[in-house]
Formats: sequence, C-alpha cells, structure tokens
Amino acid sequence: LLVSSSLLMGFGCGYMSIFVTTAAEAFGTNLRVTVTATITNFMRGAITLLIPLRIWLENIFSLSLFQSLIVVGSVVFLLALYAASTFHETYGKRLDYVEE
Repeated sequence: LLVSSSLLMGFGCGYMSIFVTTAAEAFGTNLRVTVTATITNFMRGAITLLIPLRIWLENIFSLSLFQSLIVVGSVVFLLALYAASTFHETYGKRLDYVEE
C-alpha cells in the first residue's frame, strides 16, 4: 500500500512539475515568474469546481466518499494525460517567427 501511494504521489508531483515548467517556457523571460505563480494558483482554485462534482457523484450515483474521489481523480488524471499527449513540443523548432 505504501509503494502504490508513493507511486501515485510521484506521478502527481512529476506531472505538476512538468506542467509548471512547460507553462513557464511558453512565455518570455519577464513573464515566467508571473505565469508560474498564476498557473499554480489556477490549479489550486480548480478544487472549488471539483468539490461540487464529487458531491454530485455521491448524491446522484449513490457512491461512497472514496468511490467518488476515485472517479473525480481518475477523470482529472485522464484529462491531464490527454492534454500532455496532444501538446505540441517546441524542442528543436525555430522560434524566430510571428504567429498569425
């Protein structure tokens, strides 16, 4: 049980560090600190949307607290994996262009 919980925490922390690093690299030098702080605050603020979802799952589908947390966590983790897999990598790409 300890190994599996450590593994899950490692995935979560690793994803968060990649997420914040990717967000910081998408902006110029002057905005990196602002973007990094804002992204982490948005992540914490998203909890206010996830709590009503958990309560709704408990009431509508008669799930226990543990089951509803597993469902919400799985949905959020799958959305995060989808977002990470569809993100366009900029490594090796020429960045001296103007987007239209």
